[in-house]
Amino acid sequence: MIGDKPTAWLLYERLRQRLPQQAGDIDVDERETRRLIDAQLRAAGWEIDSQQLTYLVQTEIMLRNSLNKYF
Repeated sequence: MIGDKPTAWLLYERLRQRLPQQAGDIDVDERETRRLIDAQLRAAGWEIDSQQLTYLVQTEIMLRNSLNKYF
């Protein structure tokens, strides 16, 4: 404890004050956001290409891959 406030509370307050400033520095559009998400999904083993793969196409690929395991 520092003074009359717990240390965790003081750390929380410092972070809370900095976050809006840091968030204001980030300027990412929807396309760039999708590319970042795609990269993370690809790293996790997903077959991803938001430009070509829609939800329907991705579902068909997953279904086909699942069926190929059994037939």
